[in-house]
Amino acid sequence: MNGAHLRAAGIALWLSLALSAEAGEVQAHEPQVDEAQGQGAQVDGAGVEEPEPEEAQSEETQADQTEREDAEKPRGDHPLRLPIGDPERRDEVIVPELDTLVDTRTGDVLTPSKLAAKLAGTRLLLVGESHTSEEFHRVQEIVLRELDRSGRKVSVGLEMMPPESQAALDSWSAGELDDDRFLEASGWYEHWGYRWEYYRSIFELIRDRQLPMHGLNVPRDVVRAAREKGFDGLDPEDRRRLPDEIQPPTAEFKRLFLSYFGGGDAAHAFGDDEMLAGFLRAQTAWDASMAKNAAEALAEDPETIMVVLVGSGHVAYGLGIARHVAPMLEGEVATLIPVPVGGEDTQEISASYADFLWGVAEEPWTRYPSLGLSTAEVEDADDGSRKVLFTAEGSAAARAGLESGDVLVSIDGQAVDGSEVIRRVMNSKHWGDAVELRFRRDGDEHDVTAHLRRQP
Repeated sequence: MNGAHLRAAGIALWLSLALSAEAGEVQAHEPQVDEAQGQGAQVDGAGVEEPEPEEAQSEETQADQTEREDAEKPRGDHPLRLPIGDPERRDEVIVPELDTLVDTRTGDVLTPSKLAAKLAGTRLLLVGESHTSEEFHRVQEIVLRELDRSGRKVSVGLEMMPPESQAALDSWSAGELDDDRFLEASGWYEHWGYRWEYYRSIFELIRDRQLPMHGLNVPRDVVRAAREKGFDGLDPEDRRRLPDEIQPPTAEFKRLFLSYFGGGDAAHAFGDDEMLAGFLRAQTAWDASMAKNAAEALAEDPETIMVVLVGSGHVAYGLGIARHVAPMLEGEVATLIPVPVGGEDTQEISASYADFLWGVAEEPWTRYPSLGLSTAEVEDADDGSRKVLFTAEGSAAARAGLESGDVLVSIDGQAVDGSEVIRRVMNSKHWGDAVELRFRRDGDEHDVTAHLRRQP
C-alpha cells in the first residue's frame, strides 16, 4: 500500500464523485484502503473555509480555530498517519501486528470474542473494507460471527446496496433466493462494481443466521447533484435522502481528502476553491445519507447492533458516517478497520484512525483481475456508451494502449451500452485471461487485446 497507489485510488474515487464515473473496474491496482463508488481511497470530513453561499455558516469558534490550526500542522501526509480525529489519540501511534486486534482507546489486545463483549453497549459498528481485499472481508465475517455467537441481535448495513434493493435483501436473509436470483433481483452489478465472489462467504453467513440486512447507499446522481448545486439546490426528493441537519465539512476532512492526492499542495490540482468545495460537499452528502439510512433502520429495534460493511474512507478518523450519525442515534458508535501489516507504509498508524485496528496480511495481488480503468457515460449520448476517464499505471487497460478520452465500443464482442456490461464481462475473468476491446479515438475505431496478467 504505497503512496502512489493511494493517490491513484483517490483519483478514481473523485472522478467517480465528480462525473458519475464507474470506478469498479480499477480493482487490481487499488490499495487496501477504500475504493470508489464507495470505492478507491476515501475521504471523510475535510473542511471548506469558504462554503458555497447557500450553505449556513456560523462564525468560527475558538474550538473550530484550534481544530483548523491542528489540522494544518505538518506531520506527514500519509492518510494512515494524520494527527486528526479524537484529540485524546491523534498524537499517538499504533504499530499493528499480524492477526492482532487492538483497542486504540486503551491499548488492550483483544480476541474476537472479547471484542464482542467490548461492544455490549454499541449500537452501530462501522467496519472498514478495501472492496477487493479478502483479508478485510475475512475480518468482517469474523466480527459478524462473533457478535451473533455472543447472543446480540445483529443486523448488517451495506454500502453496496441502496434502500431500493431492500426486498431482495430480505429475501436473501430468509433463504428464498440462490446466488443468481439474488444478483439479478438486487441489481448487484447495476449498483456495485465489485465481484460477488469477494462477498459471497459473508452473505452465506447472513443467510445461514437469517440476519437482517439494510441497503444504505445513495444514488450516484444525488452525490453529483450535491457537488454541483449544493444541498439547498437539491430537488425535494433528493434532499429527503439526507438528514434535515447536515454536519458541515471540517478542516480535518479537507486534510484527509488532500492526503490521498499527496498532501496540502494537491489543492492546486482542483483549480479553484469552488471546485474543491464541491468535491468535499459530495463526500459529505454520501456519508450523511448512509448515516441517515443506518439510524432509521436502527430506530426500528433498540436492541439491535448494526454492523456496517463500508469502504474504510467512510470510517477513517470518525470523520465520515460516525460524525453524521451521532446526532441521529441514541447509543454508542464504534469503528474498526483492518490494516495490512508488513509494508513500510503500515509500520505506524495513527491511534485515532479507528477505535479498533486489526492487523491483516498484505495481499500483493487481488484474487481476481481488473482492467484498471474508470469510465463515465458519454455526454449527450443515448446509447449508454462509456468514455475512459482514468487508467491505472501499469494496468491491463494502460498496457493495451487505452487513454483518457477513449470511448469503449465493445468488450469481448458485446456492445458497451452501459457500465453493467463491462462489470459482467470482467466478473467472469481470471488472471491469465484476455479481454478483447474496441474503442474509438478521434473518430477512428481500434481493436486491442488487454491481457490480464499480474505485474511484479
